[in-house]
Amino acid sequence: MAIVKKTLAHLIVALINILPVINRFSYFRSLNYRQLVDKTSGFLRSKNAKGHFRPNIDALNWGEDYTEGSSYQNSFACYHDILGYIRLIGGKDVFAKRLENLCNQDPQFQVHGYPGDEDNGSMSSSYLLNSLGFYPVTPGTGQYLIGIPNFDKACLYLPNGKHITINCKGNVPQYQFVHHVHYNHQAYHKLYLTHEDHIQGCQLDFQLGLVPPHHHYSSSDLPYSLTT
Repeated sequence: MAIVKKTLAHLIVALINILPVINRFSYFRSLNYRQLVDKTSGFLRSKNAKGHFRPNIDALNWGEDYTEGSSYQNSFACYHDILGYIRLIGGKDVFAKRLENLCNQDPQFQVHGYPGDEDNGSMSSSYLLNSLGFYPVTPGTGQYLIGIPNFDKACLYLPNGKHITINCKGNVPQYQFVHHVHYNHQAYHKLYLTHEDHIQGCQLDFQLGLVPPHHHYSSSDLPYSLTT
């Protein structure tokens, strides 16, 4: 059935014939995930033909209304409107706690699921980008969210003759937090990099640390979100 996944993937709205501006249609269609947010639990849940949430949800149950995952994973799949989702479920503290709980769960593919499911290269490309310290979480925005490199140093040689050099200090297993990032030797505070900056070539210097750093981020430092 994968009802939740279908809603997230297609976001179809019956108002297409009456909205005068196609951009308005596209905007509201992309927010259709809101219809599945259960404000009591904060999870995305499927609904029955009468528009009521299906009962007895198990947020850790793999499959059924969700494709290749559970409600816990699929409920974070509002990548294009993550700030809107955070607001819907109760704010940043609630979101951070839920994300922490997700990351502390054992992978669900240990017994059931699709071990080794390559998905036409998506698994390997996802691994490579993440291991370099950045990833295009919301395709089409031209943004790469900053993560943690797996290497002390890596270099990407671009077709235009430019190159991207990535250096990482404190690259040990117990250091799981980015303390500082420098872009071309300048302190960099945004949580994302842009494709335009990448293709011109650059040097990225990461400093990792043992405990989470305390930073104040402005709205311009945050990655793309359709609503705020």
